[in-house]
Amino acid sequence: CRTHLTSHDDIISKCFHGRQGRAYLFDNCVNVVRHGEEDRILLTGRHRVCDISCIHCRTVIGWTYIKAYNRDQRYKEGKFIIEKINLFLEQEYDIQGPAMERSDRFRKRTMSWGTENSDDVIDEYTSNSKCARGSRTDNRR
Repeated sequence: CRTHLTSHDDIISKCFHGRQGRAYLFDNCVNVVRHGEEDRILLTGRHRVCDISCIHCRTVIGWTYIKAYNRDQRYKEGKFIIEKINLFLEQEYDIQGPAMERSDRFRKRTMSWGTENSDDVIDEYTSNSKCARGSRTDNRR
């Protein structure tokens, strides 16, 4: 329904797989309703999660991690999984430069939510996956 849910800058990882295909882990998410908490066994172990749905159309778009029972998975706590099928990507956006910085008013920048290459999709984040090799700071500014 094109409701604003999150920002490209809040992507932590593009290496997740949800119920309907590729999914992304985000640091923040807005305009969602949280549903009841439950324990789920995922590929990386048991987690306490709750589904999230769009505040406007009520479509379940993913889930949020409440608790990770495995110590090495605790980085997910408080983070959001949104399945790619539920994201609408703005193809171009204008960047406003900081004050006193020279800007190029004709330059457009594009964003990418990832490729369609099936080799890039990992069922769930694991320590030996190609996406796990970089630290969290590698994926963010």
